[in-house]
Amino acid sequence: MDDEIRNDKLERGIKFEFTTISTVSFALFQNSIPLIKEIIIYNIFEIPLENTKIVLEASPAFFVKKEFLLSTIPPQEIFKLSPVSLECDSAFLARITEAEHGQIHARLEQNSVVLASQTVPVHLLARNQWGGLAVLPESIAAFVQPNDPAVDFLLGKAAKNLRTLGLSTALNGYDRNKKEIWQLLGGIWNAVYAQEINYILPPASFEDSGQKIRNPTQVINAKLGTCLDISVLFAACLEQAGLHPILIFTKGHAFVGCWLIDDIFTSPVIDDLATLRKRISLGEVLVFETTLTTQHGSNPSFSKACECAADCIREDHSEDFILSVDISSARLQHLRPLSLFEHSVGNQESSPTPLEKLKNLELETPPDFAQGCYEMTAPQTNDPARDKMERWQCKLLDMSLRNSLLNFREGKRFIELKLPDPARLEDALSDGVRFSFVAGLDNLSALGTASSADFRNQENELFELAGVMADKKRLVIPLHQKELDDRLLTLFRASRSALEEGGANILYLSFGFLLWKEKNRIKPCKAPLVLIPVKLDRSSVKSGFLLSPLDEEPRFNLTLLEMLRRDYAISTLDIFAKELPTDAHGLDIKGIWRTVQLAVKDIEGWEVFSTVGLGLFSFAKYLMWKDLQEQGALIEANDVIRRLLDPSTDTIAQDCLYNTKELDEKLQPQKTYCPLLADSSQLAAIATAAKGKSFVLIGPPGTGKSQTITNMIAQCLGAGKTVLFVAEKTAALNVVHRRLKLNKLDEFCLELHSSKMKKLDVLRQLHDAVNVLNNFAQERWSQENRRLQELRNILNTYVRELHTERYNGLTLYRAMGIILKNSQIPCVTLQWSSPDSHGKQNYQELLDAVQQLELHIKEGTRLSDTALSAILYDDFSPMWQQNLVDSASRLRQAGTLLSKLSVELGKTFPVSESMLIHGGMEALQKLIEILPTAYGNNWAFCAGSAGSLVLTELKKGRSLLEELSDTLKTFSTSCNFTAVRAELSNIDILQQQQLWDSAKSAWWPKSFFMRRTVKKALQSLYVSGQKPDINTDLPLFQSVKVLIQNINGMQTLETDSYGLWRGLDSQTDMMDSLLEFGECIHSCLFKLGTDMEKIKILSAGLENLLGEGNALLSPDGNFVDLLKRWAEVASQYEMWKRELCKLADNEHIFTDMSIKETLAFCDELTSRASSLSEWCAWLRTRQKAEVLGLQPLIAAAVSGIVPAGTLLDAFEVNYARWWLNRTVEDIPCLRRFVVCEHENVIVKFKNLDESIRTMASQCVRANMPERSELLNAAPHEWRILKKQMTLKKRHMPIRQLLSSIPTLLHKLTPCFLMSPLSIAQYLEAGQHIFDVVIFDEASQIPIWDALGAMAHGRHVIVVGDQKQLPPTNFFQRADDEADDVPSMDADMESILDQCVGSNLPLMNLRWHYRSKHESLITFSNQQYYKGSLVTFPSPETKDSGLVWHFISGIYERGTSRTNPVEARALVAHIVERLRAQVDDNSPLSIGVVTFNTQQQTLIEDLLDAEIRNDPMLEKFFKDENLEPVLVKNLENIQGDERDIIYFSIGFGPDASGNIYMNFGALNKDGGERRLNVAITRARVELHVFSSIRADQISLEKSKAKGVSDLRLFLEYVEKGPVALVNASRGSVGEYESPFEEAVAERLQKKGWIVQPQIGVSAFRVDLGIVDPDFPGEYLAGVECDGATYHRSATARDRDRLRESVLRNLGWEIIRIWSTDWWLNADTATARLDEQLREIFRRKKRTRAGSQPVAAEQKHHVLAPQVEIVMRCASGEKPLNTKATSAPVEDASGPDMSNSCERLEQERLRKIVADIIEEEAPVHEDRLCQLYARKVGAGRVGASLRTTVLEYAHSYPQTREDVGTFYWPQGVNPLGYTQFKLRKKEERSVSEISMPELQAIARTIRNKGSDDPIVLIARKLGLQRLRAATRPRLEDAWERCQRN
Repeated sequence: MDDEIRNDKLERGIKFEFTTISTVSFALFQNSIPLIKEIIIYNIFEIPLENTKIVLEASPAFFVKKEFLLSTIPPQEIFKLSPVSLECDSAFLARITEAEHGQIHARLEQNSVVLASQTVPVHLLARNQWGGLAVLPESIAAFVQPNDPAVDFLLGKAAKNLRTLGLSTALNGYDRNKKEIWQLLGGIWNAVYAQEINYILPPASFEDSGQKIRNPTQVINAKLGTCLDISVLFAACLEQAGLHPILIFTKGHAFVGCWLIDDIFTSPVIDDLATLRKRISLGEVLVFETTLTTQHGSNPSFSKACECAADCIREDHSEDFILSVDISSARLQHLRPLSLFEHSVGNQESSPTPLEKLKNLELETPPDFAQGCYEMTAPQTNDPARDKMERWQCKLLDMSLRNSLLNFREGKRFIELKLPDPARLEDALSDGVRFSFVAGLDNLSALGTASSADFRNQENELFELAGVMADKKRLVIPLHQKELDDRLLTLFRASRSALEEGGANILYLSFGFLLWKEKNRIKPCKAPLVLIPVKLDRSSVKSGFLLSPLDEEPRFNLTLLEMLRRDYAISTLDIFAKELPTDAHGLDIKGIWRTVQLAVKDIEGWEVFSTVGLGLFSFAKYLMWKDLQEQGALIEANDVIRRLLDPSTDTIAQDCLYNTKELDEKLQPQKTYCPLLADSSQLAAIATAAKGKSFVLIGPPGTGKSQTITNMIAQCLGAGKTVLFVAEKTAALNVVHRRLKLNKLDEFCLELHSSKMKKLDVLRQLHDAVNVLNNFAQERWSQENRRLQELRNILNTYVRELHTERYNGLTLYRAMGIILKNSQIPCVTLQWSSPDSHGKQNYQELLDAVQQLELHIKEGTRLSDTALSAILYDDFSPMWQQNLVDSASRLRQAGTLLSKLSVELGKTFPVSESMLIHGGMEALQKLIEILPTAYGNNWAFCAGSAGSLVLTELKKGRSLLEELSDTLKTFSTSCNFTAVRAELSNIDILQQQQLWDSAKSAWWPKSFFMRRTVKKALQSLYVSGQKPDINTDLPLFQSVKVLIQNINGMQTLETDSYGLWRGLDSQTDMMDSLLEFGECIHSCLFKLGTDMEKIKILSAGLENLLGEGNALLSPDGNFVDLLKRWAEVASQYEMWKRELCKLADNEHIFTDMSIKETLAFCDELTSRASSLSEWCAWLRTRQKAEVLGLQPLIAAAVSGIVPAGTLLDAFEVNYARWWLNRTVEDIPCLRRFVVCEHENVIVKFKNLDESIRTMASQCVRANMPERSELLNAAPHEWRILKKQMTLKKRHMPIRQLLSSIPTLLHKLTPCFLMSPLSIAQYLEAGQHIFDVVIFDEASQIPIWDALGAMAHGRHVIVVGDQKQLPPTNFFQRADDEADDVPSMDADMESILDQCVGSNLPLMNLRWHYRSKHESLITFSNQQYYKGSLVTFPSPETKDSGLVWHFISGIYERGTSRTNPVEARALVAHIVERLRAQVDDNSPLSIGVVTFNTQQQTLIEDLLDAEIRNDPMLEKFFKDENLEPVLVKNLENIQGDERDIIYFSIGFGPDASGNIYMNFGALNKDGGERRLNVAITRARVELHVFSSIRADQISLEKSKAKGVSDLRLFLEYVEKGPVALVNASRGSVGEYESPFEEAVAERLQKKGWIVQPQIGVSAFRVDLGIVDPDFPGEYLAGVECDGATYHRSATARDRDRLRESVLRNLGWEIIRIWSTDWWLNADTATARLDEQLREIFRRKKRTRAGSQPVAAEQKHHVLAPQVEIVMRCASGEKPLNTKATSAPVEDASGPDMSNSCERLEQERLRKIVADIIEEEAPVHEDRLCQLYARKVGAGRVGASLRTTVLEYAHSYPQTREDVGTFYWPQGVNPLGYTQFKLRKKEERSVSEISMPELQAIARTIRNKGSDDPIVLIARKLGLQRLRAATRPRLEDAWERCQRN
């Protein structure tokens, strides 16, 4: 725009660019308009820019100097600063009184060095100076100052004026009606007029260059003002009065408008005059001429001022209109009034306004703003639902004079016929006669000899001519040929569009008009009477039009009948409502006219005229209104309508929908009748529809809505349900019908829409339905479906088991991926009891523990070899640490002393420190403790060699003595031990026992004597006087005898024990002491002596001490003192050891330590005390890990088996190995997995699924009633139908026929395909009730249009998209001559919006199928659907679906509203494309979308002209084509699609270079929805032709979302996905799983280039394999069974549909299975590699077998006269764009390129050649950089690099370790001996070839002793020699020396 200046400069490898406004003023400052909008820095260096800053200054200093510090700008990157906040000097700007020049200085500095700088001039305006329309037009609002004192003064005068006229004086804005507002405006007008202001001329072209504006006070005081001054004064008064003013600018003039209703324009600036005129014509805006207030004496009235202003903007003055500014809308954009200087309204007291003058300024009566507006208003009741219904019905009945059926205005869409006998024409049409047209004014002499003088006037001559031509079946039109052709073409296009968009014919011949007028209305109105439907045809563009009748019923003007009945109580004409009177040939036209004449004969001014004309008329809304009137009861009973009327009515269950994940489980295949493939989202909707549920189905662009609807219909038919399918657009119904026909279901569908609304067509369809035959075998259907379900279950089981999240949160798939990804990690055997041992939390604990181990393992391993390894206590604290260190210190002290005492002790007793381990210390302590007890005893033998034997014998003897004592105690009475000892040996105790026992069995008295004998023998052994129990004591005596014998037998022991043993006389207490001493001695000896030799030494020493040295053991001796001291120190030593062990939580620290080792331990522990914290952390971590079962992993880590840094990976892998093996054991489908078997199941499933799909329609046909059943169901109806089918003519009207056979009809054709209009037209209320009503494109159907159709259904399915086109007032504007860009009424609600708002259950279609290139849908998906659509990538590494064409065109604003240059460029492109496809049997279809109807018409005219020049092109436009070339605008493109779409933006700079932010419908509510529709129509390519770039669209001037989205879309087309925040990830993502990454790594090792996650939506191809021969394409896609596979809801989605869609896009798909790779990765890798190689070989053979296509051959064509820039969605210039949609032709086929394309390619190729010739040898990187600089590319991307290297491929190349160098043709690199010395060497050393470096080396070969490498560096201009550079220079020097 002119108010912006973009400045850029390339300096020192930096491109410095910033955008400023051209003028600076106080007004702009006050409203925070940024002086600098953005600063952009392009760092073209190969190194980053660091520590830079931007410095901004102004001269004069109108803003404060500002610096912006920048950290780093990476190489080849862009830095953008926006917005740029500057602190303006408001006082300076306010002081400026005259405009002056200023400058903005900007520079980029680095360490005080200026890298780049610029200076930009600006204009500094005076405080009261407005910069004109070229500088932010809406800034004029700042000069409208409602708070100026003069404004209150004028409003006070206006109030006085109104008061004198007896009118309301309240200044309360819109709290008054239009008449009162008009009176208020008149009062203000009178007040200003009374000031006697004088007019002065404004500066020339003030509207462009601006002017100084007087504020209201200055105007009143000086009594001077220009048109703009006075207009601003009025605007300020209106705003202060609470009204919304509008300033209107025309060439050289300005005046004011005002809103009469409380409304504003959505955008402050309106440059579309039609938009303003529409508001004026509706009585919503009033305009008035302000300069009439300066015409003193003539007393111009306010009405006169309104007329003058209206005259300024009438149609013939359109070229003068520039724009208007809505002040209130500007206020919403935060444009505030200028702050006030202190002014007073001068001379108010001295020269008051004469009250008499104000009294003379009377106000006229306000106009009747309600004039002609009879629109029905719904009466208000207490029932909100009924009020809503009444309101909706009123929307359908337009009884205002805007309705052409009541007030027809002749214009360019009407052709009057000159007919001497109109009835004759009607009769001919009734007979099917077709007529051509004759331009009457060009054929006035066609009567031959007749002279014009014989006729009274031209009219008579035309009638005579018409009579002559009628016989020739030609109609005479009183127009010249060109005007006739234009009008016929307009009618032809409009009627065809109406038929396509609304399914209704609107082209009628009107026979007769009623001239009528309302009361108080001067101008009469014309209403057509009889309307006969006709059509216009032409065989070709060159041929003329023919008029022919339509097979539809003629009708009387029903809207006129309703008006006459309502307003004039004329009901006599109601006889024409249903049927018109006829005569022998057709209608009785004259009789009808006579009847009307009689009905109105008494009404003054009313008259019937016999005029006949061809025009556009629509009954659609009236018929729908009438239908609603007749269906009141049905509407009230309909559940869905009741829900819409009262959303609180819960008549529809919300839980009725199918979940896509449950489809395979819940949906039985044998009950699914889908003849078309359906994805899961579609199938869920189909199944829900079959359940008989009402719901809303949201279908974004390309998601298969028509396919889903077709399947819904088939499903319902198969289930025995009736269906009513409703759509307004013909295309929508045709698509569904075509799909039904392809699947042989069309015989059961009655099509009543658009061209199908003919009686013969209806009868033919019914005839076909009657004769349907079917021989389908249902048994096969059941069998196949059962088998399908089995296969489906197998596939679902596999994926379910593979991806089910197990107890630990893992899936088997992830575990397999982890194992494969890390197969090199060593095996560590982990083991737990069960694979379900760990839950998610447990597994996370394991991971956390391993991560902690990873953190501490290094420190733990390091410290484990130190004293700290003995520390097991892990609860570290500083106090504990101190205690531990203190204990170690004290232990060391005790140990040191103990060591000294031990040495001294060793002098007497052979003991050493080495003996004090393994319990030696404790033994020595005990020995020292017991040795003094041996003093005075001869116990030396205890230490001798036989000591142990003696002690053993002593112990045995002591045991015998003790046993003897115990036995004697058990006798029945006391024994005499002395006697026992002396006599017992002499008594035979055994004999006595025998005798005693014999006495027991003997008879008395023998027994007595025997007992007495025994008692007598034993009597001496007892103490006298006691009575022993002989029976008890006898065995005891035997035991005592044996014990005494044994004791007496140990006589030698007495000698061995040195007399200590004395048999029965031994002293047991002395024996016990000796035994204790001896055992202690021996125990200590064995503990002290670690081997036999030491034991011998110790024994000898101890024996000597106990024997000869016994005196040393004296308690008073020194030796005993030494022993005590040693024992005391040893005790302390042991105590501190225990203390230390306790603190360390390890009682075994010192188990094997000597005193010396203990001292060393204490020293080390003390020295490493600072590491105790880390050691304790390691202990805690290790202990936790060990508790969790990770001991093997710890051991492996500590031992180094698992390398440092891989512990977590090692755990995950080895855990997965253990867990996977254990888990798979119980899953047969995985345990027994064999890839060939699994793939065979998939193949079977696919084949069976396809077989069942093809059988589905046959099954549906089989479910239809047999013919005999039809005949018996309604015999009477059958007779009626049969009769109608046999008639040749005069058939029953369609409505009557349908109402006559309702039962039969629904059995014959259970599905109806209709539009809302045809439903109202043909279906009787209450007669045809369908099970399901399906609406398509419901976002375009207003709720009131849909009610009639909904009343015919039990359940309703509403299909549409809230993000697409809203309802438009198509029929209301069908006959609007202006045909402005239509808009959506603010209160037009679609049936879709209503249903969603009423909380009907909602379902969504997700899979996008339309776009062959993902870039075509990416913008819409990200911007409008939040990335929710599942889209599929194309098999190209660079998506080339979007093509950007920038055209230097001019938008003819205010005149034609077209862009002819852009239109011609677009048409040229299309024509060339079509010519290239003339001989193609399957050409790509083409469509054009424009922003407005004017551009659409222009393009249609240009295409017609091209067809006339080249008739070969016409075949592409024929209607019989499946997809002819179409040209539509934003309003009617929805529902259409083509392979290639051309999008003409149209808007752009006007002739003055100004760009206004008015983009027609995009500026209005719902504009973004129109844009969404327009950009999603293309399947293969979208060509965007625009004369405006994204950065030229200022979002500050328009807040409309549509405009914002347009800017973003243009930026996306130019720059690619980088423009979209949500899509910045690009088309290549990261690996989705470890499995994919593992596969990719293996393939890369095989030499393949692998890119992961191809795509930009939720669906991505897992791995893309780049074609080695064509890097711009993918050789194949590898699909894994990972997350994307699992996310698919059904087996069909997973194993059939996804791959099918991808293959249709051109992908080669290879499926791999994780289970197979897990079981045998090497075999799987080899198999995959071989598959890829086979595909590569096959493609190579295919390419070799076809003729190579030149690089220049492309399918898109550039018009020679057009400046064009193309960008693909990747954001880089597609210098070698590849045709992706059209098949490659061989050499004999048509040339698909054109000269301009070839020239462009050759130009680019020449750039590469020139660079090589000039720079050679040139490194590949530098070649690409220089090329990018030449063509203006921002950076070197992959696409550009590929293209450049393709161009350079034919030049000689040398490969070095630093890359490839390119050489000129004919140069031998091996013999190259030159070096091109540049003034400033820009190349790095790595970019200089080795032959050049060698050449430099030769030049310094004999330069002395200096370092040759340094000399070479100097030659190259290097400031310093880097370490990385030196080896390459050394290599060059060595090569030079060798040569």
